[in-house]
Amino acid sequence: TLIAGRLRKNATWPTTLGPWHLTGNVEVGNATQVTLTINPGAQVMTDASNYLFVGNTGPGALVADGTAGPGAPATITFTSSTGTRNGWFGIWFYGSARASTLRKAARATTSSWAAKMTTR
Repeated sequence: TLIAGRLRKNATWPTTLGPWHLTGNVEVGNATQVTLTINPGAQVMTDASNYLFVGNTGPGALVADGTAGPGAPATITFTSSTGTRNGWFGIWFYGSARASTLRKAARATTSSWAAKMTTR
């Protein structure tokens, strides 16, 4: 499933519709809190130079918990869509990010994995 842009309402990315292919930056946040849930076993592929932003455009949360939910336990994998190292820029949590979970989540084919928190 191809995806890019701002999530304006709660969303769940199940394994049955994946892999999830981020063709541009994805922003999790809105005027009201938005939560992106990524189900156990899901694969998230990201094109070069893109990010998954949480809380940069308003309150937002990310729940990527491979230990709970449909298909658990299973690792959630984040990877470059090209299969090469340094293919994407990671997950950034901004000042408006709400309580989020990254558990049993792994990166593949990237040496620039980042889960970064910022006050911007």
